[in-house]
Amino acid sequence: MLGVIGLALVAFVIVPGILLAITPHPHGTVYDDPPLVADFTLPRADGGTFRLSDYRGKTVVVYFGYTSCPDVCPTTLYNLHRALQRLGDEASKVQVVFITVDPQNDTPERIVDYLRYFDPTFIGLYGTEEQLRPVWDIFGVVVLREETGQTARGYTVTHTTSMFVVDSEGYLKLRMHYDTNVDFLAHDLRYVIRRRF
Repeated sequence: MLGVIGLALVAFVIVPGILLAITPHPHGTVYDDPPLVADFTLPRADGGTFRLSDYRGKTVVVYFGYTSCPDVCPTTLYNLHRALQRLGDEASKVQVVFITVDPQNDTPERIVDYLRYFDPTFIGLYGTEEQLRPVWDIFGVVVLREETGQTARGYTVTHTTSMFVVDSEGYLKLRMHYDTNVDFLAHDLRYVIRRRF
């Protein structure tokens, strides 16, 4: 009888507990059938050209924003910087890429100066709307410009605020909300780096 109880304990309590402990529990939204992200190229704000496929082997975090953004963009970029700090040595396996949603005003110089406040490793991309829109579309990013707003420049750009995480093989694995806790960001990035899902 005790043997049956012991087996039941193992089967219904201990094994599920172990499986729960080793199963990844991301805080972001996981793509159940991760799409291979279409390759794209855009000018880098610091010179040269960025091609997504050149970053195979790294986890790439893509964030769409603009340098005059009053709140969401700076908060997100700062939190990404802090998440990379928490990753320690594994941060070298991550590349954060900022893509402007304000091509009319975000010059290369402005983007470089802006990103310098957050992390010197962040890459900034720009271009004309014709160059940028196909990339926005790849990630399903919505961009709406309004000629009134609270920014110093007197306009706002309403845009998708998620961070998109592309794994080392080029698959879109995760979408993280801008106000995700820094520890959760690091936690999820670690899962992608280690190919846990």
